[in-house]
Amino acid sequence: MMSCMLRIVAGVGSLICDGLRWLWLTLRSTSAVEPENLFLRRQLALYLERGVKPRRIGPCLDSTYIRPTQPLRRARSQPVTGI
Repeated sequence: MMSCMLRIVAGVGSLICDGLRWLWLTLRSTSAVEPENLFLRRQLALYLERGVKPRRIGPCLDSTYIRPTQPLRRARSQPVTGI
C-alpha cells in the first residue's frame, strides 16, 4: 500500500514539475530561445551525420546544464559601464 502511494505522489510531483517547466518555457523571450535552438539544431545535425540516435538526459543532468547558464545570460543582458 505504501509503495502504491509513493508512486502516486511521485507521479503527481512529476506532473507539477512538468507543468511549471512548461509555464516557464512559454514565458521565455525570443532572444533567449534563439541561441538554444541554434545549438540544438547543430547538435541534431551531428547526430544525424554520425547515425546515432540521441538519448534523453535525466532531470538531474538537465538542471546541471540549465542552471550554470542563467548567470551568464543575466550578465550579457546588463549594459557595460565605463572601462
